[in-house]
Amino acid sequence: MTIANKTAYFLIVFTVIFTALAYGAVHQPIIALFYFLTAAMAVLWAIDAFASGEFRFSGHLLQLPIYAACAEQND
Repeated sequence: MTIANKTAYFLIVFTVIFTALAYGAVHQPIIALFYFLTAAMAVLWAIDAFASGEFRFSGHLLQLPIYAACAEQND
């Protein structure tokens, strides 16, 4: 497990906790921080893929509703 993978995992856990605590905070700095954390997770995931030489992705079908909800949110 690379340092990028560990950091991305920490950011995922932190983001879930942060959004639960800041629920209802629709101020621009809070939303910008959430977008920054999401972008940082994507970048760290890509760095880990290049460092380890493999693109790790879970193909579990339980994640399909999550992907569908994300796709619907980007209208």
